[in-house]
Amino acid sequence: MDNKQRDRLFNLSPTHRIAFAASCAERLFPNYVAFSRDAIWGNPQQLREALDAVWSHLLGNPLTPSATRKLIKQCELFVPDTSVLPIIKIRSNRRRSIARVCGNAV
Repeated sequence: MDNKQRDRLFNLSPTHRIAFAASCAERLFPNYVAFSRDAIWGNPQQLREALDAVWSHLLGNPLTPSATRKLIKQCELFVPDTSVLPIIKIRSNRRRSIARVCGNAV
């Protein structure tokens, strides 16, 4: 991210920054689901619930500060540690999954 992009992002209102972050997370969520399946690790359902809570917050159902802290702690449990889950193994599993899906589609 260059300085101009960063400045534009930081000049957004807090609500718009939350919406931007939620949109980015929404875009990345299918990748996390695939990673979780391939690596047999993580918890997409809890991340989905946290993301849904953020959208609900943006739609006018505010999260309390304690609920926000709880969601952040839950999500942090499911951030992959590549020193524990080597990325090469994950990539290899992902390629096999893609090959299976493509093979079944033909």
